[in-house]
Amino acid sequence: MVTVSLAARAAGVRFEDAGDAEDLGRGPGGCYGAAAQVRLWSRAWLVVSVAGAHEANAVWLACGSAGLLESLNCGHATGTYRALAAATGGRYAAASEVRQQGHRWLRSASRPLLDQACVHLGLRRGCRAEEVLAAR
Repeated sequence: MVTVSLAARAAGVRFEDAGDAEDLGRGPGGCYGAAAQVRLWSRAWLVVSVAGAHEANAVWLACGSAGLLESLNCGHATGTYRALAAATGGRYAAASEVRQQGHRWLRSASRPLLDQACVHLGLRRGCRAEEVLAAR
């Protein structure tokens, strides 16, 4: 992420790492408000993201933005987010891993993302990547 941040600074643009965007707008009790997500996506010039349901927020991209660059991990491909980006007048591009790792990416995942996977699979928060992989 440091390389992207430095490149953005050199280009004179602002870079925001929204890596923990799942928690963005989360209120007490676990409910999510839409305002924070709308604010994040509507002010973005370019969104770089792995494939996922959160990309439905592409409808909030500003007209004339660079749009959405989607990483198609694990061979996942869908035209859904291409259509949503196009609906806003934004562009869309997809990138695939050259050497796909499957779910091995979990070993380098951030703690909040790994915790989310742990809880989703009914494991204790703070579990290790190996436990998530074994539970699949």
